[in-house]
Amino acid sequence: MHRPATVSVKRHDPMPSADEAERRGIYNSARWRYTVQPAKRKRDPLCQWCAYEGVVKPMKHVDHWVPLAQGGAPFDEDNLVSLCHSHHSRKTALEQAGKPLPRIIGSAEQQYAIA
Repeated sequence: MHRPATVSVKRHDPMPSADEAERRGIYNSARWRYTVQPAKRKRDPLCQWCAYEGVVKPMKHVDHWVPLAQGGAPFDEDNLVSLCHSHHSRKTALEQAGKPLPRIIGSAEQQYAIA
């Protein structure tokens, strides 16, 4: 017997891998949401990559320079970077293409540099 066309079937997303579930757990943790991420946003409210280019633009994303999937430290300040949407997208595209990333260093209190 066939199901009537008006009856929908809810499809479930595949189960996340253990690594993906662990990463989601980090982003959903109280430590990330209420301590680490807000502290980075307060310390570096501008996009660090834009600042290097001489542009003043608010940040939108706190990103892990070394991705968690590649073993980046989730709560290490030295692995966090403030990025605008366009630079976050650029960084993601470079990562997905397997291209090397520049290393953004510095904070609101220091000179910005991409090494």
